[in-house]
Amino acid sequence: MNKRLSILSDLEEFAFYGFPDFNDEQRSTYFAFEEQEWNLISTCTSLHAQVCCALQIGYFKAKNLFFPLHKTPQADTLFILSRYFESKTLPTSAISKYEYYLQREHICILFGYKLWSHEFLPRLYDRAKHSVQRDISPSFIAHELLDFLQNEKIVRPHYSTLQKVISKTLTQERHRLKSCLQCHLTEEHRQKLDQLLKNENTLPDLAALKQDAKNFKFSIMKGERQKHAILEPLYGIAQGILHLLSISQQNITHYANLINVPFGDIKSLAFRRREEL
Repeated sequence: MNKRLSILSDLEEFAFYGFPDFNDEQRSTYFAFEEQEWNLISTCTSLHAQVCCALQIGYFKAKNLFFPLHKTPQADTLFILSRYFESKTLPTSAISKYEYYLQREHICILFGYKLWSHEFLPRLYDRAKHSVQRDISPSFIAHELLDFLQNEKIVRPHYSTLQKVISKTLTQERHRLKSCLQCHLTEEHRQKLDQLLKNENTLPDLAALKQDAKNFKFSIMKGERQKHAILEPLYGIAQGILHLLSISQQNITHYANLINVPFGDIKSLAFRRREEL
C-alpha cells in the first residue's frame, strides 16, 4: 500500500479534523444554544435524536465539521442531559442513519454552509492548480484549499480527499514543467547540459557553488573563474526559459535548493532528469 502524501503536521491535522476534545468551559460555550438552534433541536421526535442534534450543533460550531456520533465522549452526552434534559435517561438505541444525515442538512442550512459534494471537486482542483504555481509545498496548498472551503462555507471533505487532490495536482505540475522544458530546450541546450554531466568534476563543483570563496588567493580566484565559466552558458539558458514556466520566485528557490543533497544523489538525479528530457 502506498503511503499517503503528508500535507499537514499532526497538530494541524488534529486542529482541522480531530474530534473536539472539550473541557468544562468549552462545553458551556459550544453547547449553549441560541433560539434558532434550540428550535432545530426541539423538532427532533425523540430524546435520543434531540441529544444527538445538540451534540452535532456543538461540534459543528467548534470545527465546522460533522463527526460520527458513536465516538462521542460520555462527558459531552452527560453535559447535554444534565443541562437540558434533567432527570431523563438516554435510551441505548441509536438514531437512524436517515435522521443523522437529515440533521446534518438542517444544521448546514442553519449556519449557511453547504455539505461537501463531488460537484465541488473541479473548483478544488482549480484552486490547487493556481496555488501550486505560487508554492509547490503540500502544506501551503493544503492551507489554500482549507481557506477556500472556509470562505465558500463548504464543509471540509475527508482528509484523504485533500491528499488525493494535492497529490494529483503535484503530479500534473511536474508533467507541465517537463512538457514545457521538452518543448523549449533546443538541441544546443541539451548538448551543453550533456557536456556538464560528462565531466566527472563538474557536479562536485556545482554542489559547492553556494560556498563563498575562503580568501582572495590566486588559486581560489582561479577556481571561482572556473565556476563562472561553467555556469555562464547555463545562466543564459535559464534566463530564456524560466519565464516560460510560469512559476513563482518561491518555487524557483525550491527547485534551486534541490542542489543541497549528497553528491551521489545529485549525480543519479541529474542523469535521470537528462533521460526524461
